[in-house]
Amino acid sequence: MAQAQIAALFDRASNLDTQAIGLITLDVALVALTVGARQSLGARWWIPLPGLTFSAIAGVSVMWLRQERFDLGPSPRDFYGQFKDAGDDQALAQLLSDLVATQERNREPLRLKTLRLFISLGLLVLTFLVSVPVIALQSKSHARRSTAQSVRER
Repeated sequence: MAQAQIAALFDRASNLDTQAIGLITLDVALVALTVGARQSLGARWWIPLPGLTFSAIAGVSVMWLRQERFDLGPSPRDFYGQFKDAGDDQALAQLLSDLVATQERNREPLRLKTLRLFISLGLLVLTFLVSVPVIALQSKSHARRSTAQSVRER
C-alpha cells in the first residue's frame, strides 16, 4: 500500500508538470497574440506582457523541481540483499519504516510544485483582470476620439 502511495505521489508530480506545460503554452500563445494584435490594442498593448512573462517563469519553475528530487523508496535489490537473512517480521517492519520515510521526504517537493503552479495560474488570472479593463478602456476612448475626429472632418 505504501508503494502505491509513493507511485501516486510521483504520478501527481508528473501531472503537475503537465499542467505547468499547458500554462506555459497558454502564456506563450497569449504573448504572441498580444504582439500580433498590438496595432488593434492601441498604445497600451504591452500591459499583459510582464504578467504573462512572470506566469511562464513560474510555470517553468514547477518543472525545475525535477523528478530526481523525488525519492522512490528503498531499492528492492539492496533491501532484499540486506535483509535476506533477517526474519520476515523484521524485514517487513524495516520496509514499512523506509516507505513511510520516503513519503515524508516527498511531501515538500510536491508541495513546492503545487504552490508554484498556483502562483503561475494566479499571475495569469491577475494579468487578465488588470489588462482587459485597461486595454478596453483605452480602446473605447480611442474609438470615441476617432469618431469625433471623423465627424469634425466632415
